[in-house]
Amino acid sequence: MPRERPLARVARVGGRPGTPRPFRRGQGLGPTATLRTGAEELVLDLRDGGRVELAPHAIARLGDEAPAQLFLGAGQLYASLPPVGSSPRPPLRLGTPAGTVEIGGSGEIWITALPTGSVWVGVLGGRAVAHPAGAEEPVEILAGRSYVLGGEAPTDGPDDRVTAAQLGTQLIEQSSPANAPDTIPPALEALDAALSRVEAVRREGEALTDRHREAVAAGSDEARAIQRELIEHSRTLGRVRRALLGAYETARARALWAQASPDPTAQRRPRIRAALGLETAAE
Repeated sequence: MPRERPLARVARVGGRPGTPRPFRRGQGLGPTATLRTGAEELVLDLRDGGRVELAPHAIARLGDEAPAQLFLGAGQLYASLPPVGSSPRPPLRLGTPAGTVEIGGSGEIWITALPTGSVWVGVLGGRAVAHPAGAEEPVEILAGRSYVLGGEAPTDGPDDRVTAAQLGTQLIEQSSPANAPDTIPPALEALDAALSRVEAVRREGEALTDRHREAVAAGSDEARAIQRELIEHSRTLGRVRRALLGAYETARARALWAQASPDPTAQRRPRIRAALGLETAAE
């Protein structure tokens, strides 16, 4: 049986000569290790598409609850997803303490996670979609625009990496971690609510499936109506699963930001993966 490819490989490690380097070029990385760049830059090619370049002093972690998934707890990163042909490709998902930023078709973005837990995003090319924590609707960010997750609307932003990095560094220097609230409890509360909602919707689907099977076996005219209910239920399940994934990504990133040990999402992870349809829940 072939070995599964790692979630990402190290494409490049940058830093001053003589700096200790815990990462090496070509190294495969999975979801178990926390990535602390220290004084280095760490460039990752993700297995499912996209490149992420972690700036010095970033804290991040790869995820496997969705393709091309990474959690940024602190610091800055540049992420890019180049355009491709007509072949389908999963979006690049970047979970942060303030919500998830997603590149769908193609794009280049700069993300700065501040010591206060706030997150600033600059879109340098293409487009990105932000899903602020607790928000009902996503926010589209076009090239040349920037957005503070949870803010009112995107504003003018940088259109090159150098300017984006300078602005991000200024924001970090101006922020005060002493004023950062404890945001892990509300993140876990939102995660638990989203998880319970998915589990309830899945139970409803199982009941509908049983009813449909019985109606078909009995030759009942009700089978067609139940089939329509199942189609609508499938849409609902997809919607609540996306909400759960976003809540989970926010909680994971906040745990990284707070350097919480143990990770408060760890015990919930088997239920979350089952709710997302990634594996069967333990009996």
